[in-house]
Amino acid sequence: MRKIQACRQCRDTKRKCHFELGQQACASCSERGLLCSKTPPGPHILRPASPHRFPNDAYISASELAVDMPASTVVNLVKNYLTCVHDKPHSLFHLPSLWESIHCRSISTKLLYSICALGCRISSDKNMRLLEPRLSTTAKRLFQLTLADVSLESIQTCILIANICGVESDSSSEALYFGIATRMAYMMFLNTTDFAESIIEQETKCRVWCSLFMADRWCSTGMGLPRQIPDLTDVSRLPIDEYVFQQMEFTQQEAHDSCQPGLWAYMILLADIFGPVQDLNRHLVQDHLPEDVLNSEITGLARRLETWKDQLPSSVVFNLENFDRHRALGNGSTFVALHLGYHHYATLLYYRYLDIQKQSTPSGRIYASRCKYHASSYSSLLKISQENQECSVLHTTSGHMTAVSSSVLLHTLLFGAEEELTPAREGLVANFKALVELQKYWPSLEKVDACLRSDNTNTYKVDKWMLRFLLEHAMPLSQRSHVEGAPDTLTDLNHPDGFRERGRMVNDALSGLRIS
Repeated sequence: MRKIQACRQCRDTKRKCHFELGQQACASCSERGLLCSKTPPGPHILRPASPHRFPNDAYISASELAVDMPASTVVNLVKNYLTCVHDKPHSLFHLPSLWESIHCRSISTKLLYSICALGCRISSDKNMRLLEPRLSTTAKRLFQLTLADVSLESIQTCILIANICGVESDSSSEALYFGIATRMAYMMFLNTTDFAESIIEQETKCRVWCSLFMADRWCSTGMGLPRQIPDLTDVSRLPIDEYVFQQMEFTQQEAHDSCQPGLWAYMILLADIFGPVQDLNRHLVQDHLPEDVLNSEITGLARRLETWKDQLPSSVVFNLENFDRHRALGNGSTFVALHLGYHHYATLLYYRYLDIQKQSTPSGRIYASRCKYHASSYSSLLKISQENQECSVLHTTSGHMTAVSSSVLLHTLLFGAEEELTPAREGLVANFKALVELQKYWPSLEKVDACLRSDNTNTYKVDKWMLRFLLEHAMPLSQRSHVEGAPDTLTDLNHPDGFRERGRMVNDALSGLRIS
């Protein structure tokens, strides 16, 4: 029998394989950015991880992984990414399969570099953080060289690079990469199910598609662009339970009959309401809809949000018992992210009623109260997650959500009842502690401080400036022009109930809340 000469990657794709001694990969794999199976193995082998566990941190030669850094560094960076980013803004991988692809050298270099680049951002090791620019640049270059490669790995890489661009405040490139990923996903029919594939393949593709659905709601609106993916029409195809999915064996072909929807399923159902909330706020500014029409729309969306909450299974409702259970399963931060999203979307829905002029009716006062409740609940939940390090939410969108919550808490310091002041101040402190921590990793959050220091923080009128602050978070914020009827500064507030003192209190709070 003739000895096999070609590497596994070239055999699978029926390509000519040319490998020279002394090279780390064959010519074809080098050109396509793949980890070549003919790379000379090192003395150690990276075994696939068991579900929710990571491989040992033993040193593995750089040549074995075909990247120019120690394999122990690769392992640590992948672990950072999986712990702090994966399953929060996106859910892209079956973890045992991911580790197996690293072990077998079948993962493309562009994908591995993208994962490691995000892992660098949240590393406590300064030297690891210094690797990020090179990894990001190389990942982008390799992706661009293989742009015509429409594959699941390319889509995953594209999503990760989009996240990297968002972190770098390169919003245009972020939107571009998400757009490319979405078009590739349509070309691969990821929005449908191929029942001939294994359950792991089906579920991975479903999660990648749902990640794009989520990103489309955030990124497109953040840039003021129209969404590419329509609202949900079929809720039968949603992600299954995360823990069950990550425990699946490579050879498993079908899901268990008792498999329940996962946290990401409820996240997608919630994001489906987020789109109309965004549209309503945009119509509010651009179309000047009649008040009765707006109130009707808000009532309908409020009902959808409450229905979503009421239909959550008991195991997904937020309470400390469920929090501890999901934390023990390794899904604590995903569980927190789900409920932070709920409170943020509700805060956006009711935000316009913080404008004093909108509180002249009973419904206006009720909605203003709901806005403050959800902003405060967001802060309380964020504080719980920060006190449990393995459940902390460290992705960039949480920074924007925290800024919106903080702006409502500032409103409470100005206009709230006496009994509301202490909780609002405590919530504000908790929010800014989280923002200080987030900005260590994500420089794009530097503008949050400026947003909250607007001269007209007290007006809360939903105009074009406020629309950009609430929704178009990727766009630059100019100085807000004076709003008619608003005091020039917070300390100009003059009211028999002591609003002048409230103004000083807020100015003191703002001056002490610095992100550095």
